[in-house]
Amino acid sequence: MKIIIIGAGEVGFQLAKLLSQEDYDITIIDPDKQKIMRAEDNIDVNAIQGDGTNPSILLNAGIQNTDVVVSVTGMDESNLIASKISKNLGSNKVIARLRNVDYSSKDYIINPSQFGIDEIIHPEMEAKSEINRLVIQNSANYVDDIDENLKLLGIKISDNSSLINKNLSTIKLNNKSLSFNIIGLTRDEETIVPNGETIIQKGDEGYFLVHKNDIEHLMYILGKQVNQTKNVMILGGGKIGRAIANDFQDDLNVRLVEINKDKADLIASKFNVTVLNDDGTDIEFLRLENLEELDSFIAVTENDQTNLMSALLAKHLGVKQNIIHVSHTEYIPAMTMIGMDAVVSKSMCTVNKIISYIKTDDNHEIEKIGNTQLESIDYKPKKGSRITFFKSLASEKFAKNAIIGSIQHKNGSFSIANGDSVVTSDDIVKVFALPDAINEVDKFFI
Repeated sequence: MKIIIIGAGEVGFQLAKLLSQEDYDITIIDPDKQKIMRAEDNIDVNAIQGDGTNPSILLNAGIQNTDVVVSVTGMDESNLIASKISKNLGSNKVIARLRNVDYSSKDYIINPSQFGIDEIIHPEMEAKSEINRLVIQNSANYVDDIDENLKLLGIKISDNSSLINKNLSTIKLNNKSLSFNIIGLTRDEETIVPNGETIIQKGDEGYFLVHKNDIEHLMYILGKQVNQTKNVMILGGGKIGRAIANDFQDDLNVRLVEINKDKADLIASKFNVTVLNDDGTDIEFLRLENLEELDSFIAVTENDQTNLMSALLAKHLGVKQNIIHVSHTEYIPAMTMIGMDAVVSKSMCTVNKIISYIKTDDNHEIEKIGNTQLESIDYKPKKGSRITFFKSLASEKFAKNAIIGSIQHKNGSFSIANGDSVVTSDDIVKVFALPDAINEVDKFFI
């Protein structure tokens, strides 16, 4: 598949980096010489210095034979123009990052479809959605809703956890009353697809499929407290902060801290939240706010250093959960090591969404899982496919670096897969796999 990425900023660079590790032909375009040099020095891509809205540049990049164009420059107007030109010159599919959410409104004067855009990503809204899920399920550092009753939770294994040095078979045997599935582990920045013999180690982060009603039980065996979220503080009145405040203002006690007085006054006039015009890195101010009473502290200013400093102070002062937004994705591994409960990046949220759009086709619905290398793939088994002849999942060997997580049945209900599960051609099977395993997994379902 040939892909052209217009814009070599953080999103464009990280997208190219991830896609170049697989069998994709990647070209990245940007007028900034330093960004192009960064791409050339670090990624196996064709890097072109130039304006992605210039038809000559796009033709030189081979736009007429391109499967997907992704426009992720820092300006909405440039992304709209680049998308329109790309579509006119022959690109099959066009994906654009647009920060202005009005473009998704049916009543807005400009409709992205007029510019040939097939899929839109709003970065701040993607980050907001991820943060909201973390606030509601505040014992986890990754949350994905498989459906309203089935959740995928990323949970750091506590240093004193009773699971450490036990293999997964033993853990499941000791907890027969709980239905769950561990579909992945991250360890030293490596992603592991586990099997029954995989041993949990200190420092691991586990990815657990669990029914909503069993979350408290799961947290109990993990040694985690389950707290109902009631009180939150948001640091930063930018797009993300305002969107979070808007979503929670009717259901939670929300305090929003904004250092700019004019912005603070405007937010106070528009939202039903307590707005504090102060400095979120001032420890005396934070002490007076009794942070030990907070369930979540959410640092989403546009300055990574401010977010880090305030979140560390909040943790020191007793907040139960701190969530930090970072713009520089290279900070993410370090942030979790120094005490951040959850780290969210609008750049990586955008990258993950784009990868899902690129890889999803008529046969697969694919989603990248957080900051791991895992992908989830939904399969509809064909009649007579190999998987439908398994007497049970435990009776046959499945693809390496892949695991069946859950099964959606004909009636719409979900079950968590286990060794006794049986798959039929009426089911939809959710597989979690590393990218290099997907071709092998396909063979079980065709």
